[in-house]
This record gives sequence, structure tokens and C-alpha cells, in this order.
Amino acid sequence: MANRARRPSALALSAVIATVVSATPSAVFADEKARSGDTALAPSLEFQLGVHNSANVRRSDDKTDGTDARALLAIVPGFDKFYGRVFGLGAEYMFVWAGASEGTSRRLIMSLHPRMRMSFPVHGKLTLDGVLGVGPAVWMAQDGLKTANGGDDRLGWSLRFAFGASWQFNDAVAAFGSLGYYTTTTYGDDLTAELAAIPLSVGLRSVF
Repeated sequence: MANRARRPSALALSAVIATVVSATPSAVFADEKARSGDTALAPSLEFQLGVHNSANVRRSDDKTDGTDARALLAIVPGFDKFYGRVFGLGAEYMFVWAGASEGTSRRLIMSLHPRMRMSFPVHGKLTLDGVLGVGPAVWMAQDGLKTANGGDDRLGWSLRFAFGASWQFNDAVAAFGSLGYYTTTTYGDDLTAELAAIPLSVGLRSVF
């Protein structure tokens, strides 16, 4: 009798489990998949304004000319592949417009950076972000600046890092802002040209 009494309970328990599993929202499983990194590919588009900018030209005779630079302007498309919810690897292509001083036009600098991103969930939809990228840079020729002063096409390298926060609007789109540091250096023609800025960034990031 006791065994017969337990059988209905076991069958009832199995039925309850099956009902719960079948009624579980697919979003729960989607969230677990996102956490595993299977679907966490995040393209982004970022806009930058340099709040502090400087430029230096160092010649072969060790003479250095330093000056305040025009405000840096930049557009930064990029992407990150997240491995879990915190760590991501990706790349960005920075289109930077910068000038050595108020008396010269801005020149285009293109920086290609492999980058690393760290995102730390804080509360609800708020996340703290950190990004670090470094790679080659191409300085396009600058109108009105002589070759002897670095006005021709030039090759070099660049680095940028930033810290900020993002807010997740929905499952696909997040807005973010950050404050960081950008520097680029080129060599040749018996001089070394450097540009540095503290850019303020805002942008959008999506997750697929």
C-alpha cells in the first residue's frame, strides 16, 4: 500500500517539473547563452571631443616645440567579442581630426587599434567599462604645413584608454560615455611629431 501511495506523488512531481520547464520564458535561456558569450558580439559607434589637447615636435637637434592643439574631434566605429559578461576582445578604427594650433587646419589621423574591453555590472542596467587599444596610425598630409615641419603623410603608432559607464536600454542597445587618453606619435624627416588629448566620448553599442 505504501509503495502504491508513493507512485502518484512521483508522477505528480514529474508532471510539475515538466510544466515548469515548458513554461520557462525563452529569455531566461537567451540570457544564459549571452552570459556564456555565444551571442555576445557587440558593434559600437563612438563620438569624441578632446577637452585637453597638446602637440609637440621634436627635431634631430633635440629642439622641442610644444603648443596647445585644437580640440580633437573623432568618430570611432568598432566591435567587441565578449567572452562571458566581463571580458571582451575587439578592434576599432579611429578617424581623428586634430590640429597643432589654432592657426592651422585640422589634419586627419587614422588609428587602427586591436582593443581589450572590461565591463563590470554594477546594478540593474548600469555597467562600468574600461577599454585599452594600441596600434598603427596614419597621419594624412596637412594643408599649409611644410614637409620640414611634418606636414606630409606620415606613419606612426597610437594608443588610447578610457573609463566610463553604460546603460542598457533593452536586450540589444546600450548607450555609453567615457573619459580617457589618446596619444599618437610619428617619425621621419628628422623630426618626431606627437599629439595627445583627453577625449570625452559618447556612443551606442549593440549586442547580437
